[in-house]
Amino acid sequence: MNWFHARFAVVIRAIHAGIINGSIAMINETRLAAIKGRQLGKGSHTSIDQGMCVMEAVSYVAGEPWSDRPACASATIAAFLRTWNDALPDDEKRTRLLGPLIPRLPGTAADDSTELRRSYMALDWLVRVMAPAGLELAGLEEHAALLRDLTEICDELTASAAVENTRAARKAARRAAWEASCAASWDVAWDDAWDVAWAAASGARKAAREAGEVWQAAWDAAWVGAVWAAGAGFDLKPTAAARQLSAVELIDRMIEIDKPAQSIVST
Repeated sequence: MNWFHARFAVVIRAIHAGIINGSIAMINETRLAAIKGRQLGKGSHTSIDQGMCVMEAVSYVAGEPWSDRPACASATIAAFLRTWNDALPDDEKRTRLLGPLIPRLPGTAADDSTELRRSYMALDWLVRVMAPAGLELAGLEEHAALLRDLTEICDELTASAAVENTRAARKAARRAAWEASCAASWDVAWDDAWDVAWAAASGARKAAREAGEVWQAAWDAAWVGAVWAAGAGFDLKPTAAARQLSAVELIDRMIEIDKPAQSIVST
């Protein structure tokens, strides 16, 4: 695909999303009312009668063809939410956490620079929130503090500045896990306390093209710290709610970047 065709595809997507020349994103009020009381489900569905994930619900209320990749929504936020939707353990929790986001997502599709900013926000959250939480569970408070005190990661330069500390944190977490003989605890640590970390990693993939080492090291530090804690017999679930609320706040901030107005239609 040449430059012209690539740019044309971006423009068409933007027009469909209602973000050019001050136009507005449309939400179908009748359809929005129709999904109230319905629970979100795991995986993909062929129609609303079969069920819906969070992004399929967005395509429905926006009046788009049924899809979990609606053109009206931010690709970065959608990647985050598709992963989190499927990782959550039950429909009740899925609906409670993700359902309120549905009417806010139409109109969030944006240009590449905005999507990259959003992706860096997910990366920053993974590095400075989730990784320190995992490190603290493993008793690695010093490494946790070093990551938490990093300058906000918002571009390739700030990501590069974080390489040394994230690399050291990953090494320390791996050493702690293996010394504690926690290698058998991988499945134990994967519960709803940590599913959102992988969702954030999915949202950060665009930034990872520029900051791949930081992305991988932060994920490893968060995950291996949780493995250590699980192998040591710690219950990870009491802290799950705080992490999940923090993730919702992150999505809120990602939505608000260059978000246009919305219009409610009743047809």
